[in-house]
Amino acid sequence: MYDILLLMNNKEQDVNIVASDTAKQKIGGAKQKLVRRSSKYSWLLKSVKIFDGGSSTPGGRGCTNGKDAMWINAEMSEEEMIAVIAHEAKHIERGDCDEAREDFDLWNYYSDAEINEELANEGIHVPNGVRVAGALSIGAEKLYRNALLQKKGLSLAEEPIYGQAV
Repeated sequence: MYDILLLMNNKEQDVNIVASDTAKQKIGGAKQKLVRRSSKYSWLLKSVKIFDGGSSTPGGRGCTNGKDAMWINAEMSEEEMIAVIAHEAKHIERGDCDEAREDFDLWNYYSDAEINEELANEGIHVPNGVRVAGALSIGAEKLYRNALLQKKGLSLAEEPIYGQAV
């Protein structure tokens, strides 16, 4: 599905935003400003439905199903909404929800850190977002695997080599 713009009373209304009129205006304004900052978000968001989850939005600010929908708390400031929409779009772009993870919360933590550092490099600050030094250069996958090993009580030196009998 592509963004469909309806002209109503000489105002463009994004039908991919499902919310009350007030929340729709706030989310739509944030989405437009994000797209103006970087046109790649126009492509990333073209088939994504954005729902106003209000204060009951998981995580309090935003979440995604990883494919074609995100829930945003429209009670945030516009700058926060811009950051959260960009953040959730990155999860969709990267396919962070595509494969099952042994510990999804741990995976989400490190993928959040990597995305937030990437957004910071784009000039988008995610207020109160997860920060891990070097997350972008190390990568969420490696950080996740190392943390998972530590959680299991294994050191990196004890990590079995693929194909090696344990």
